[in-house]
Amino acid sequence: MIMVPQNDSWAQLIEKFYGDKAKRVTRYAFKKEKDIFDVVKLEQAVLSLPEGYELKLLEKPEYDMCQNSGWAKDLVSQYKDYDTYSRLGLGVVALKDGELAAGASSYSTYNEGIEIEIDTRTDCRRKGLAYACGAKLILECLKKGLYPSWDAQNQWSVALAQKLGYHFSNEYTAYSRENLMQKIQMRMSEQRFKHVLGVEETAVALAKKYGASPEKASIAALTHDYAKERPDEEFKMVIVRDGFDAELLN
Repeated sequence: MIMVPQNDSWAQLIEKFYGDKAKRVTRYAFKKEKDIFDVVKLEQAVLSLPEGYELKLLEKPEYDMCQNSGWAKDLVSQYKDYDTYSRLGLGVVALKDGELAAGASSYSTYNEGIEIEIDTRTDCRRKGLAYACGAKLILECLKKGLYPSWDAQNQWSVALAQKLGYHFSNEYTAYSRENLMQKIQMRMSEQRFKHVLGVEETAVALAKKYGASPEKASIAALTHDYAKERPDEEFKMVIVRDGFDAELLN
């Protein structure tokens, strides 16, 4: 999961709250522009697939292969089952001898678009597979009237996006929290923690059903009872320490 602060004040609050559990990273946003894609160039990219590989739309057999593959699981991980994926998701995979080699898929779905996820098996990299898969997925999105949103986590992803026709917008700061679950569990009783996990499961399911962000839904659900069992003295200390309205002490 990733948190994106809206300004420096939020960034400082995240770092203060999570400490060394919040890893600061730089991500790269791309403009959402309609009618910018060169369809002919994308079709040529699809045809550039190396000999011995084949492109397929991501259907039930490919969905199951992704779920059972460590490196490819994120291609479908935000959809609880294939029925959900077939209704909301969209993806393309490159196969070699019937096995997954690379893929481009919807990491999440929103109104009128998807967020793209691309992965390539380690031994199949530097063969143009990500380029071909990405081009095919963009073409499929255009056919369905969906916008294929791109957000990059590294310079390799930036270069691939630009090669596919995207225009760079800006860098931004984000935070990953690998130990959020452990921190939450330490702050509440076992019964409340089980409740929180149940709320998270429902929140993520609803987010996927209605095209909202599963990550944001998960964060909101996991933290909604974070301070529920903290003593009054702790709240009073924070109110005084951080200069909140003294009326809150009453």
